[in-house]
Amino acid sequence: MATTAPVTGEAQVETLSRSVFHRMLRSRRAAVVARIDRRLDTPQIAGLVFDLLVHLALNPDTAVDSSLVESFARRHRLSLADARLMVADDRGRPLLDCLADPDDPDAVEAVNAYFSRGFAEKLGPLRPADRKAFAVRIVGLLPGIERIGPYAITDYLDDVCEEDDALRFWQIYVERVGAEVSKRTRQPPGPPAPWVMSSLLDLHAGRDDAPAPSRAWLALKRHVGRVLETDRHRWRYIRTLAENCNDPRMLHYICTSPAVVEDAELLHVFLTRGDSRLVSCALFALQLNGELDGVVGRLLEFLRTRPLPEIGERLIEIYAQIHLPDRPSPNLRRLALGIRSLTAQRVIDGAVDSLMHAVRGDARALRQCLLLADLSADAAVVSTAQGKRLIERVVTTFYQSFTPSGVVHPLHDPIFRGAVRRAIHTLMAAEMPRLRDRLENFGLEFEEHVERWCRDDTPPAARRTLLVRFAAAYAEVVGGACRTLYAAPSTRDAGRLLYQSLIRVYLEHREALDGLAAFGAVEHALPTLYPDLLRVPADEVPVGRLIDAAHTIAEIEQAYGAGDEALDTLRPMEDDIPVGISPLIARKPDRDKPLTAPVRILERRPSGARSVLRAYLGLDMLAFVRDRALWLLGMRRRGELRLTDRELIITGQRTMGGRIVERTGDSHALDDLLAVHVRQRIRVFYVVLGLLGLVTGGLLGGHLLFVGLRGGDTVTTLIGAGLVALGIVFDAAMSRVAEARKRAVILELECKSRPRHFTLELDIERGAEVLDAFMANDAERRELQLLERWSEMDVRWEPLDEPG
Repeated sequence: MATTAPVTGEAQVETLSRSVFHRMLRSRRAAVVARIDRRLDTPQIAGLVFDLLVHLALNPDTAVDSSLVESFARRHRLSLADARLMVADDRGRPLLDCLADPDDPDAVEAVNAYFSRGFAEKLGPLRPADRKAFAVRIVGLLPGIERIGPYAITDYLDDVCEEDDALRFWQIYVERVGAEVSKRTRQPPGPPAPWVMSSLLDLHAGRDDAPAPSRAWLALKRHVGRVLETDRHRWRYIRTLAENCNDPRMLHYICTSPAVVEDAELLHVFLTRGDSRLVSCALFALQLNGELDGVVGRLLEFLRTRPLPEIGERLIEIYAQIHLPDRPSPNLRRLALGIRSLTAQRVIDGAVDSLMHAVRGDARALRQCLLLADLSADAAVVSTAQGKRLIERVVTTFYQSFTPSGVVHPLHDPIFRGAVRRAIHTLMAAEMPRLRDRLENFGLEFEEHVERWCRDDTPPAARRTLLVRFAAAYAEVVGGACRTLYAAPSTRDAGRLLYQSLIRVYLEHREALDGLAAFGAVEHALPTLYPDLLRVPADEVPVGRLIDAAHTIAEIEQAYGAGDEALDTLRPMEDDIPVGISPLIARKPDRDKPLTAPVRILERRPSGARSVLRAYLGLDMLAFVRDRALWLLGMRRRGELRLTDRELIITGQRTMGGRIVERTGDSHALDDLLAVHVRQRIRVFYVVLGLLGLVTGGLLGGHLLFVGLRGGDTVTTLIGAGLVALGIVFDAAMSRVAEARKRAVILELECKSRPRHFTLELDIERGAEVLDAFMANDAERRELQLLERWSEMDVRWEPLDEPG
């Protein structure tokens, strides 16, 4: 097998993952590898580190001391003084000191780099078969090495090993980790959810009462995290972990990592070749992520090129899980609309058996039928025989859901019931009378359905409870379909017919349903307006009176309105009012091209009185001198404001000599922003105060300086010179403050969530685009408020009497 040399540095960035997380990780590790490669004895030191760690893993009771390190150093023709590792400060640190301080991240990173390089040196003279056996042995020793300290061979494996050797090791390592994940993770208590995505959404929303992580879970998490950091073939490794994981919490940890969220290739593979579990992981990542038009577009293009029998089940599966979140993200909405469009075209052109068979006979059908129901919005689909078959499958699923657990299932929710209402509405509008007969017969047979699910010893109260649940679910769906049909003139006759069926079902079970209030106006109107219908059996009701009652109840229920029964599952998503950047600005930011500006984060909101007091007390001058002194010592403070179309990010960092000492960051969604205030700080006061200080220092200091020189008094002379210098420094500081405030404004942000207030100093030149965006949004908001006030002032004009 041909091997290729490992790719490092900038060339590696072009061939491997392009995610921000992995780019930064590669850059950091490439710097460490470049640092250790500067020494000529790196192969010998790497072999020393590797042999020493393997020895300690095989002999856990051995103490690490200078004699042990010296003995291993002699084997590699090194002295104890030569056993030094290159750490972050580019100075050699003794190996013994690095192993004795496992809490030092720089030392641990250096040990890991030399450990990986030592492994690569050991593989060099071996044959391919022996390399595999050697890798299996080292993987088995990794738990023992971890007991020594936080050392991992995988961190720098891709940087120092040939690609085939790294791939071989990763395959062995991931198989071992996957086996441990499968053995040690457990299913959550209670009945399993139809899809893993439901559990992931509950965990992310904090609705899952998971116990505290165990030590075994934390150990597995470390290994899984290392797998997520690899570059090559990452989707294969993550697929292995996800398929073997039974714990939603571990899957949530995997799916929320940058390795999944930022990897477009992984998401595409999971959605096109993965099973139901992998589809859940990919859709969950799309739900969390920002706009990924490339991933969605590539998936839809792939689906368009495949025949319907091949992708029918996958279309049903993806579309069903898209509707599991309470509010699907824009990524999922675009994907759902694209799937519905291409499915409608395929249904018109060909067979639909793959779609029919994709709807299961269990609880998953409550979501899998949504795609078939949403096809009813396409008139071309409804006009075909195969389109009607698909929509009838939705009503069949509705019948199958009438089980003791089906009618109370969490997925038997308004989304499913709305889909059934749309299907009934479409089929009744298409003049299919047998559907109305089947719905009526199904409702009249509720008592038989209850008997089928109850045992002989089931008490009457339990039987009545089950009957009431069946009737309530039936009335909500069929009653909603009646209202939507009667609301449109073209389907008003079909609505009257369906109202007759609803009345018959109520009359059949009226004794058990008394007080249920699920049948709308039927339960209120019949006892008052048509009491004679309550005195005869349901099968002996006069047809004429039934028609009159249906017409009257239909007119009464028009006051209820059609509701949202006529809407499909995506219409509310399309009609959402976007919250984002105002259209008044020329350049609109997005995730890929945000607006950025350097800012200075202030600890408190400045005021005029506080500024004057600080200036009089000399605090501003002292602050100016302090900042200049810290700048000369290498201390820098930087802040950045980043504005996208959906969020506002404020970051700050403090560096000392190019090394980051402190880093802070906050992020808020734009719809979380309550108010933005732009203020200018006082400037003229500082100019005037600086001149007064200069004049005062010059007069007093000059007088004392002249007196001291004439009298030969050195102390008086020095005091006078000091006062003159102080006046000059004071004027320079005040002028600098005034000049800085001339180029900057104060930006005050108020948010709903914590931290609620931000006070930033923004440069009006370098932050002009960000300032324009905030001002445009503020102008648009004030314009909308003005329009609202105008609408409140509108009066209702009465029509004028016509002249007689």
